[in-house]
Amino acid sequence: MRKTSVKMERTSTQAICLTGLFTAIICLGTMFLKLPVPTMTDGYINFGDGFIIIISVMFGKKYGAVSGAAGSALADILLGSPHWAVFTFIIKGLMGYVTGLVKDYSDENSRFFSVRNVSAAFICEVIMVAGYFICGVLLKGYFMTPDSEKFIAAGASSLFEYGVIQATSSFFQNLIQAGGSIVIFYFLGLALHNAKIAKLSK
Repeated sequence: MRKTSVKMERTSTQAICLTGLFTAIICLGTMFLKLPVPTMTDGYINFGDGFIIIISVMFGKKYGAVSGAAGSALADILLGSPHWAVFTFIIKGLMGYVTGLVKDYSDENSRFFSVRNVSAAFICEVIMVAGYFICGVLLKGYFMTPDSEKFIAAGASSLFEYGVIQATSSFFQNLIQAGGSIVIFYFLGLALHNAKIAKLSK
């Protein structure tokens, strides 16, 4: 009984430490691997998603969801975009969880580029692009009600249409972010796979 209790305590402590480490990695990766584009996205293009994919694939959906949500939302706050933080928390958490569900990964398997792992990366970024488009419509059209001058300049006939116009302006930037993040996952993920980094969770 004593040995079981100690083992559970170690496992729990390890999980907390890894979650904190992954949260920091995603936050820093998002903050430093970015391209400011305030005129198009009211924020920035970042490639922190690559770390979310890597963590979700190699360590599972729980680590991916929690650290992805917390690390990305924290990056929004620190980079001066707190109005996106709640949306980011939901989107990135969902990205990490779904990616962890789809993946089929083992550090003992020499095949890193399996069909399910590659599919997980693409599904993760589809969620990102779709999620930010939907949330962009809500944020720009309803939560951040535009003044009459901007509304008229956009040629919109309703708040919903205005939100769609604004969300569409950042759609292609999000595609660039998705592509860059997948590239980071493939190259950095393969290097970490060869280094057997996933054994940290065992």
